[in-house]
Order: sequence, then structure tokens, then C-alpha cells
Amino acid sequence: MADGLLEQLIASAGPPLRFLRDGDATQRARTRVPVRVWHERLGGVRAALEGVTESTTITALARLPVVFERLGASGVPPDERGALAAEALDLLEALRASSPAA
Repeated sequence: MADGLLEQLIASAGPPLRFLRDGDATQRARTRVPVRVWHERLGGVRAALEGVTESTTITALARLPVVFERLGASGVPPDERGALAAEALDLLEALRASSPAA
């Protein structure tokens, strides 16, 4: 079950995160991301992975909400938004790789 929820989160978050990571400063400053939806999907992943002790999984599940929240905040400099998007993508891939279904 966790793998399907995780894939939904990655499918939802991946394209806009790559756009932020790869975009120029103007694109990063103007782009709004659906962090509320991502938080909801991440909550489902977290619930499905409850009890997992893999450190990579625990780290990614703890860090992603912080990164998502910062991405959704106003006034975040474009370069920081790009770095946050790259970090989120890395965390999602780490979560995918460490998921019990991986």
C-alpha cells in the first residue's frame, strides 16, 4: 500500500519540483506549489510506513514536511526555492529506494 501512495506523491510533486529546480529565478519566484496536497499525501505514506525503522526512511519522512512548508512560504528567495526543490526530489527518491516495496 505504501508504494502506491508514495508513487502518487512522487507523480504529484515531481514535475513542479523539477520545474522549480531547473527554472530560472523569475520562474522560481512566480511558481506556486500545492504543498497542502503534498502534505496530505505524505501523511498517507507516513501512516502506511508506521513502524519502519530504516534510517533513510525516517529521515526523509521527517525532513519532507519541513521542505514542503518552506517551499510554500511567501518571500523565499528564488535560489533557495531551487535548492529546496532539489532537496525534496532527492528525499522522495531516497524514500522510494528505501521503501519496503522497493
